[in-house]
Amino acid sequence: MKIRSWFLQLCLLAASCLVILLAGLLFWRIPIHAVPAGMPALQAYALTIGLYVSAISFIVLAVFAWQLLHLISQQLVFTAKTVQLFVALKWSCVGIQLGALTMLPGIYLVADRTDAPGVMAMGLIFYAVWLFMTVFFAILQRLWATAVAFKHVSCLLYTSPSPR
Repeated sequence: MKIRSWFLQLCLLAASCLVILLAGLLFWRIPIHAVPAGMPALQAYALTIGLYVSAISFIVLAVFAWQLLHLISQQLVFTAKTVQLFVALKWSCVGIQLGALTMLPGIYLVADRTDAPGVMAMGLIFYAVWLFMTVFFAILQRLWATAVAFKHVSCLLYTSPSPR
C-alpha cells in the first residue's frame, strides 16, 4: 500500500512541478504575444489571470491530496481530518473551475479567429472535468462524514460499559 501511495505522491509532485514550470515560464507571456496579434487586452489578461488562478488552485489541490495520501499510508482514513481534506479538495476544484470560466472568453476568441472549434471544445472539457471532480469530492465528503460518524457511534457503543 505504501508503494502505491509513494507512486501517487510522485505523480502529484511531477504534475505540480509541471504546472509551476508552465506558470513561471509561459503564462506571463500570453498578453505580450496575444495583444499584438489582435486579441483585445482585456481578454488576453483575463486568459492569463484564469490560467494563474487555475494553476494556484491546482497546487493547493495537490498539497491537500498529498496530505490525504499521507493519511492513507498511515491507515488513518476514517477521521475528521479526512473529511476536512475532502472539503478542501472540493473548494480547490471550484477554484480551478473559476479560472477556467475566466479563460473561456479568450479561448473562444482564439477558436473563432483560427477557425478551430476544437479549441473551444477543449476549454469546455477542461471546465467540465473539474466540475465533475467537484461533484465527486462533494459526494466523497458526505460519504466520509457519514462513515466517520458511524465509526464514532459504533466505537461508543462497543466501548461503553454494559448496564448491570
